[in-house]
Amino acid sequence: MGRPRAEVGWLATLLLVLCLSSTAHANATVTVPGHPLWTDTGITLTSGTSVVITASGTWGFMGTLCCGPDGDSHWPDPTDQFFSGANNGALIADIGADPTQGHLVSGGTFFPQSTRYIAVGSSAAFVAPTSGRLWLGINDDARSLNAADNHGSVTAEITVGPAAGDTLTLAVFVNRATVGAGQTLTVTVGVNDAGVATSADFYLGALLPDGETIAFVTATGNVVFGRVSDRTSFEPIARDVALRTPFSTIVPNVVSYQWQGTEPGGTYTVFAGALQSGTQNVLDLATASFVAVRP
Repeated sequence: MGRPRAEVGWLATLLLVLCLSSTAHANATVTVPGHPLWTDTGITLTSGTSVVITASGTWGFMGTLCCGPDGDSHWPDPTDQFFSGANNGALIADIGADPTQGHLVSGGTFFPQSTRYIAVGSSAAFVAPTSGRLWLGINDDARSLNAADNHGSVTAEITVGPAAGDTLTLAVFVNRATVGAGQTLTVTVGVNDAGVATSADFYLGALLPDGETIAFVTATGNVVFGRVSDRTSFEPIARDVALRTPFSTIVPNVVSYQWQGTEPGGTYTVFAGALQSGTQNVLDLATASFVAVRP
C-alpha cells in the first residue's frame, strides 16, 4: 500500500484505535444472561465518570422468554427483586465488589432495595456514584437466589466517558462506501470539545481488512503501520493535548488518497479517537467503513 499524505489541519486530525485493541475495556459489548443473576462487565469505574448503556435481546424469569431488558411492568409480586426502582426482570446495574451486597444465601427480608442499584433497562445514562467494578444483572431472584427458571440473555453496549458535564465528541466520514483503482478516497474529521478537564492523546488511521494491521497518520502527515497485537506500535498524531479550552471544528479532506488497486481488498475501518493522556481511558471514538474492490 502506498503512503498517502495527510493534510494535518490543527488538531482536528485526530485520534484513536486503541479501542480497537482487545486490551482496551472502556467501551464494551457484554452478554448478560438471566442465569447466573449477575455478570461482571470487566469494567472498573471511577466515581464521577459518565456511563451510557443500551441493551437489547429477550430473556425470561418464569421458564419462558417473556420480555426485553425493560422487564415486565405487570409482574404482581416484587418481593423477590433486587431493586424496587425497576421492573421485575429488568436489566439493572451495581458498582462494587459484590452485587448481592453480602446476601449470598436465600431468605430474609433485605431485598428489594430502593437505593444503590441503577435501573438500566433498554437504555440508561448515569454518573458513577462511587468507584468500583460495574456489574449487570436481571432484577429477579434476590431472595431465593434460584435462577434455574431464567432463560435467554440481553446484549449491553457500554460506553464510559469523562466526568459529567465534560464532553469530547468526535466524528469521521469517508466520501465513498466502496473504492477501486483510480478513485480518490477522502477522510473528513470533526471534533467538538466542551472543555474537558484533562488532556488527551489523539489517533487517526485505519484498520486494514486483515484485522491486525493499522495504518496510523502521524503528526508529520505521513503514514506508519502498526499492529493491533502490539500496543507499542501505536502512533498518535498528537500527545498531551489540553482540552480545557472549548473548541469546535471540522476539517475536510484530512486524508486524500488515490487508490492504486494493488492495496488489500476488503473492509477498512477508518477511526478517529482520543485517550486520556497516559491511560487507556477512552474519551471518544468515531469510525467509518469502506470496502476496497480489487480489479
